[in-house]
Amino acid sequence: MYCKYCGNDIGDAVFCPNCNKQSGYDVLLSDATHYDQVKKVDDVPNIFLIILAFFIPLFGFIYYFTQISKYKVKSRAYGISALVSVGVNVVVLVLMLLMII
Repeated sequence: MYCKYCGNDIGDAVFCPNCNKQSGYDVLLSDATHYDQVKKVDDVPNIFLIILAFFIPLFGFIYYFTQISKYKVKSRAYGISALVSVGVNVVVLVLMLLMII
C-alpha cells in the first residue's frame, strides 16, 4: 500500500513513516485485516469528554454501557472518570457531614 500524501510505500502500516500522516480509511477498509487497526485509531478518548464525564457522571455511565462493545478504550476512560467523580462527591459529602456534627 502507498501513502496517498507522499507516495511512499508503507506496506501494512496505518501511518506513513515518511510524512507521519494517516493513510486513510478508504484504503484500510478494503482489506478486512486492517479493520482492527482502523478501530484502534478511532478508539482514542477525548480529554473534553473525560472532563465532561467527571462533572456529569450520568454521561460517562451512559456512554460506558452503550458503547463498551464498540469503543473499549473510550468507554473505559469515560466510565472511570464518572466513577472518580462519584467517589469524590461521596468523600466531600462525608466530610461536610462530619463538619456539621
